[in-house]
Amino acid sequence: MLVRDFLQPATVLGDDATVADAAAALARDAGVFVRGGDGWQAILPRVVLGYPATRRLIDVPLHLATAVAAGDEIDVVLDQDHPLEIVPVEDHGAFVGCVDRCAVLDAVAATVDPAQLGVLLLTRLTPTLIHDLANALTVADATLSMVGRLGDGDDGVEVARLALGQAGALLRRARELSHGADDGAPVPVDLAALLIEIQPLLDAALGRDRHLTLDLAPRTPWVLGHRRAIERTVLNLVLNARDAMTGPGRVHVSVRQGAGRQIEIVVDDDGPGIAPALAPRIFVAGTSTRRGAARGLGLAAVVGTLHRIGGSIELTASALGGAAFLVMLPQAP
Repeated sequence: MLVRDFLQPATVLGDDATVADAAAALARDAGVFVRGGDGWQAILPRVVLGYPATRRLIDVPLHLATAVAAGDEIDVVLDQDHPLEIVPVEDHGAFVGCVDRCAVLDAVAATVDPAQLGVLLLTRLTPTLIHDLANALTVADATLSMVGRLGDGDDGVEVARLALGQAGALLRRARELSHGADDGAPVPVDLAALLIEIQPLLDAALGRDRHLTLDLAPRTPWVLGHRRAIERTVLNLVLNARDAMTGPGRVHVSVRQGAGRQIEIVVDDDGPGIAPALAPRIFVAGTSTRRGAARGLGLAAVVGTLHRIGGSIELTASALGGAAFLVMLPQAP
């Protein structure tokens, strides 16, 4: 997708223009820019609110905006790390309009391939995954070396085997995350077995000083869905909890019977929670407590992924004082 595919009209005003000259465009939520000596500067409605209509635009707070080319891949808009949601667009040096970053994220989230979501999750998981793999291999190597020196091998070989098994399991779960989407209609999935199987990966995602607990009913019902979709959903929520924490913390994953034939997964943490201003838009692409490329895409993509398997997600009350997300999946017959 190219920048020109998301092009929207925008208004360019001279440095002698007044607030009144920009009022009509701002009322339509259209982008308004002034070309100054330092490049393009954006005018935001909330900034000019309260200024007299006769005030010149160059005398009100403006925000420097870096233009992108119409023929660029749309990734250049997602990669920009600045507070503006509107980005000016040029074509061979001529101003041609603007791009709304939130509109781009909405479109990407609506069409994202679950495999792409898996790659996004792996990118965020890589540092802690490498750390845990290195630890497991170090334990195995040290244990086997000791066995070689002491000649008493049974217990040492078993420890090494367990360490290598853990490393192999982490690699398998990570590899499966990056595979394509499951095809066909939802199928019965053993939810308890799935969550137990991916618990080492969730532990790796959290890293040291953060504790994960898994609470499963003695006879957790099976659900209708796809394994990878459920794995990616839970991992995304655990990674979000990790990113929100600034120090040690707890994440609690539980499964319970919901209303009707719904099975509920609750992912709760003791982090700072979701700011009230963000809560109503938390599943809208572009809404995020983090900064950086493609921020605010994960939860919006999760909504689409769950919808495809007959599930849903919502923000709910936290028992730990942080953020809690409720995932609902249909129970298998």
